[in-house]
Amino acid sequence: GITAMLSFDPESDDNANAIEMQKATERIATGQITFAARDADFDGFKIKQGGLMALLGGKVTFTDTDLEKSVLKLLKKMIKPDSEFVTVIYGEDVTEEQAAAIEEQIQAKFGDKTEITVINGGQPIYYYILSVE
Repeated sequence: GITAMLSFDPESDDNANAIEMQKATERIATGQITFAARDADFDGFKIKQGGLMALLGGKVTFTDTDLEKSVLKLLKKMIKPDSEFVTVIYGEDVTEEQAAAIEEQIQAKFGDKTEITVINGGQPIYYYILSVE
């Protein structure tokens, strides 16, 4: 939504803006790291209560038990050779120290190719929301 909004040109007509805003959203990959509230079978994955789920485009991509490794693994799937920006929004269950540690790891692994921004979103349920453009 933010990228689409930034693509809005007040000088353009509605149709041109709609096309450009739609194109902008198609260039973005969105992922989330969350947890299973209960034992479940979801998208073909057996998930234990409290286990981590990595979602990419709204679908479970993998499960894990290590939060930092999950973030890096999901970003590796999301970042393409032409990716320029990574935005990491951390939730209410992530401390500033944890966010700083993951930012350092992301910077070390992907910082030579992308600009990385980490934001305290304070959102419930999702430890991290990731956006790659």
